[in-house]
Amino acid sequence: PRCRMSWGVDAKVRSFLQFAITKLDSCAESLEDEDPEDNFQELTTFTTGLSRHLKNTADGASQELKDLIIETMLPVWDVRVDKPGESLSVAELRNALDALLSAVTSEEPAAE
Repeated sequence: PRCRMSWGVDAKVRSFLQFAITKLDSCAESLEDEDPEDNFQELTTFTTGLSRHLKNTADGASQELKDLIIETMLPVWDVRVDKPGESLSVAELRNALDALLSAVTSEEPAAE
């Protein structure tokens, strides 16, 4: 039988996502306190760091998990090239991280 995910890496990704959500929540106010252009630049900087840490944390993960990360984050962030997606905002980033955490926490892939 094929092993779906490497549970060691899976646990690290889950832990990182929980940390990232907490960090985003604590920074949300400062990411939304200026004019939209400044806010977007700050959010882009924040999400670049998040994306790079997520990729490092998921290094060695199954291709299935890597694909799940890419697909779930794509509307807000393209982790393959570290560029904003079409709907990057604090709320949408939070939604994507929640969805990814739920998918990684469950034993079944997220149904779309």
